[in-house]
Amino acid sequence: MVKVPVYNQAGKEVEQITLRDAIFHTKLNAGLLHEVVVSFLASRREANAHAKNKGEVRGGGKKPWRQKGTGRARHGSIRSPLWRGGGVTFGPRNDRNYSKKVNVKAKRQAACIALTQKVNDKKFIIVDSLTVKESKTKQLVDALKNLPALRNLILVLDAHHTQAAQASKNVKRIDVMSPKNLNAYDVMRHDGVVITKAAVKQLEQHFSTRK
Repeated sequence: MVKVPVYNQAGKEVEQITLRDAIFHTKLNAGLLHEVVVSFLASRREANAHAKNKGEVRGGGKKPWRQKGTGRARHGSIRSPLWRGGGVTFGPRNDRNYSKKVNVKAKRQAACIALTQKVNDKKFIIVDSLTVKESKTKQLVDALKNLPALRNLILVLDAHHTQAAQASKNVKRIDVMSPKNLNAYDVMRHDGVVITKAAVKQLEQHFSTRK
């Protein structure tokens, strides 16, 4: 059983809750974690480089010279890859798909592994609530200063904390996510996770559901 303290906005421990072992006590699988992170980064990669082939290069519609009788090699277009200024053979194309398929079950297990590491490192911080009046950024920053120090963090909020989510937009070191969108890559690239108590229940329910 994994027990984690719950803090209030003043930074004081108010209670302790028990987290599900199936999620927050997952055995480390470095190979699976690497595969999921590579897949996530590959899916975000854009194919911007593009080389024109013979059919896309402008000009070259006329045959340079007749087929026979000139003593020169036969050619059909000056835009052939053999010519300077012609098309490119096997060049990069902008229709290439870099994405790598990973099963949903593997993605969820990798996310559980990443969350387990944060819990073991005591960088999984649970707060009872984050009350921010009028979406003031300063109030949110002051509340986070009372919690254990983190350089950059993921703020996982439930649907009732819309003002806190709006207040975090002006803070560069904070990324806001919902419990359903939490993934292994974002958990690993941040120093820690700050999550509300209500969001923890939603997170456990989401990762416990089999699809």
